[in-house]
Amino acid sequence: MESGRYDKLTKLMTLVAAGDRNAAFMLRVQFDRELKAAVRRAATDVGRKLPSDEVEAVATDFCTWLVTHAGAWRPGGALPWRWAWAHLKALVRHNQGFWPLTAVEPVEGAAPEVLIAIMDDEDLLDTVARLAADDQRVADLLFVLGAASAAPRDIALLLDLAEQSVAGDPSPSHTIAPRYGISADAVRKRAQRTRDRVHCYIAEHPEYADLAELPLLAKRERPRRRQAA
Repeated sequence: MESGRYDKLTKLMTLVAAGDRNAAFMLRVQFDRELKAAVRRAATDVGRKLPSDEVEAVATDFCTWLVTHAGAWRPGGALPWRWAWAHLKALVRHNQGFWPLTAVEPVEGAAPEVLIAIMDDEDLLDTVARLAADDQRVADLLFVLGAASAAPRDIALLLDLAEQSVAGDPSPSHTIAPRYGISADAVRKRAQRTRDRVHCYIAEHPEYADLAELPLLAKRERPRRRQAA
């Protein structure tokens, strides 16, 4: 890893070790490629080949775990995902079969490349993360989304969908679907899956109960009705 990125990683890990939950989220976004590559290697070690959604889930779970364990990591040694290799493999085993919708969702072709572009430094997730630095409610929302194992690409999609809805779009899923290279139905499925996971997390952590009332986490958009011929 080049020195500039390693310095950024070290700074983020230092913040995570100090209890900065937003830094764990930023680590997940900014080191997405390295984390997912490590998850795939860990899966190979345990004899599995993970679908992309499980790779995303394990990478997010790992960054959530770091919130309470990063203090034991030391700069100059192994990268965090190599340092905690045994735990990463345990997460792979734990997440087996964790995403039941994977087999029934539409094939999305080139979607990964499109979605990776959404997570560039000046993009939606980083913008929201900067807001979280000054707004505890936004910071709590980002933490809960990450703690509920929502993948960065699904968080971006949910935020994008909400932004489009607030703008008055009567069918936001149809509007944003081309940006992600998937169908409007797949947009709705991804958004609702993220909401469901967040509501399950909130049910187990009532200190975040007020977030459940946010429009962002409301029920899914109703599919557009076909017009009469």
